[in-house]
Amino acid sequence: MVSRICPHCNATWYSADAEGVWICPECGAEIPSQEEKKEDKKEVK
Repeated sequence: MVSRICPHCNATWYSADAEGVWICPECGAEIPSQEEKKEDKKEVK
């Protein structure tokens, strides 16, 4: 899973889609892949 931060409204979004451009559901801005951060997998007990 990766997260990206919207460059317009600073909202953080998470997805398994690590390719392409995302569209921010909050403001409609494009979130390019350079805004991506890899998320560490966390165990759920």
